[in-house]
Amino acid sequence: MKPGPETLPPASRPVYEGRRVSIGMFRCPPHYPHWTRPSEAEQRPFFVFPRVPVQITHVGERPLVADAARVMFYNRAQIYTRRALCERGDECEWFAVEPAAMHEAVTEFDAFAPDDPMRPFRLRCGQSDARMYLRQRRLFNLLRSGAANESLAVEEAVFGLMRGVIALSYGFGVAAPAGDMRRAASTHEELVEAIRALLATQPGLRWTLDEIASRVGRSPYHICRVFRERSGSTIHACLTQLRLHLALEALERPDTDLASLALELGFSNHAHFTSAFRRAFGVCPSSLRGRIGAARRRAARAGF
Repeated sequence: MKPGPETLPPASRPVYEGRRVSIGMFRCPPHYPHWTRPSEAEQRPFFVFPRVPVQITHVGERPLVADAARVMFYNRAQIYTRRALCERGDECEWFAVEPAAMHEAVTEFDAFAPDDPMRPFRLRCGQSDARMYLRQRRLFNLLRSGAANESLAVEEAVFGLMRGVIALSYGFGVAAPAGDMRRAASTHEELVEAIRALLATQPGLRWTLDEIASRVGRSPYHICRVFRERSGSTIHACLTQLRLHLALEALERPDTDLASLALELGFSNHAHFTSAFRRAFGVCPSSLRGRIGAARRRAARAGF
């Protein structure tokens, strides 16, 4: 028997709460009540790094796939709904920042940002490359372990992450559509989201253009052209980012077998996986796993 709503652990759990920034995790299995009613964003604007694919729909907008190759943006009190795309439901890490600082960061890169500091984002999502994803994972794990608790250090780290996320995202973000947006542009956005949903829910498949085109009902040439134009990335690059971000999460488990992981994520072999990982993160997976284990042992010796 599943527990009733009153006995469920909270879906959102902070790991750090300060005057200017708050950081936390969101773990929402499919049986939680969050799936049956709209959600409202918290009292400060925030950005989110998804860990599993989930469909997010802001009120009045078309659905977007939140996946590990994206960063999601939420204005204060944003109303939205979610739909599960995998058995884990919705899992992510969130970073809330005081409105004045968030607004200042956004206006540095977006000349048309709203004047309201509580609602600085015109974009609903942007891109998260491998280095940005690794950066936030390291920061989050440091905070969760209790090894970082000085407000100056935490705030500076989050502000730096925030600026990096916004700078990267405002190159190829998905903005809320204007009222006079042409039908073709809307159709293209829907196509990109359909492709991302395929890749995010089955990243380990050895995808071909023919297979993807068949699934979404368009020609291979058309999906390549539209995906690149709308997202700023090739389909293959997006799939590789998803796989590498999932690999980074797997390396936090000390018993992960790298050869098995490579095949599970769709890489042709261990060498192919290691080469792609090193290009993205600047370190091979075995070395990074060793560093993560060493950091965990140091935290344990320190009593965290």
